[in-house]
Amino acid sequence: MDADSLFLGPVYDVWSHFHQMNSSQMAALSIESEDLNSAWYGRFARHPYYGKTGLNSGVMLMNLTRMREFGWGNYLGPILKEFKTKMVFGDQDIINIIFYYHPETLLVFPCRFNFRTDHCRYMPNCESAMSDGVIVMHGSRAAFLSYKVPPFTLIYQAFQEYQLTQDLHEHLYLHLKNQFAALAEYLVEDARIGSCGINYETNYLSNILKVSQPLALKMSC
Repeated sequence: MDADSLFLGPVYDVWSHFHQMNSSQMAALSIESEDLNSAWYGRFARHPYYGKTGLNSGVMLMNLTRMREFGWGNYLGPILKEFKTKMVFGDQDIINIIFYYHPETLLVFPCRFNFRTDHCRYMPNCESAMSDGVIVMHGSRAAFLSYKVPPFTLIYQAFQEYQLTQDLHEHLYLHLKNQFAALAEYLVEDARIGSCGINYETNYLSNILKVSQPLALKMSC
């Protein structure tokens, strides 16, 4: 998990992807973009990358036993030596290169588990978030702090203010619901909000109350 990530739903919903891996898969990630036309790798990358859009490494599940058996560490030096001058995103580019050559070892999970401003800033393009809500919000490019996308900053500030001893429904869920309702009044006037403020109850609030529910399954893989 990148440090600039917030759980808007149960951790187990992410962890459960370990149980979905087949015997060949050693890691799980989401693709970089749901929109082929705006995908960075397709337009600018000068090195191999996974699929048509590349991968985003902000949320990455790793079966370390399988990665060691695969010899993950042995690939890093040669890849860095060959592509160092062509890489922009460091470790993410290395990960893309490895899975370009070994796609069968990867499980791809939906964008709702690594939701970024790219998924909503100009137009909604994360269908799983629109239907089932965001589980992990990834504030890449300082989205939580910059105020460039107010809904992201609003959620970050609410989590900052929330105390674990407080009632989750009253002090986080209802607080966020009221904040978004107020924000919606400026939806037309402030272009920065854009599509990120639309459908906020489903996108951002639908899974928050689930984090306090007991796990039905043991978190193991």
